[in-house]
Amino acid sequence: MTVASYDEAFEGVVALDLRRDVVSAEGPEAAAYLQGQLSQEIEALGVGESTWSFLLEPTGKVESHLRVTRLADDRFLLDTEAGFGEPTRASLDRFKLRTAI
Repeated sequence: MTVASYDEAFEGVVALDLRRDVVSAEGPEAAAYLQGQLSQEIEALGVGESTWSFLLEPTGKVESHLRVTRLADDRFLLDTEAGFGEPTRASLDRFKLRTAI
């Protein structure tokens, strides 16, 4: 895309297809659980705040890149690129032994 075509794009109507998958995590231990699973500081997020983070495999390899938004003290929304929602949910479920989430 050239600078001219970029400028022209904002003179007309532009639509972007930004499909995302969404995973919800909620419960009294959601913040602590996500804190241990994601690469960023989660427990310090205030309600309405969000941060970009990585979900890491036990080996440290990146499994998915996602944005975490704190909706309430015990409720979080994780949004990922399309196609990564189910693998993200499955990975988080795999490690939630005896966790109220």
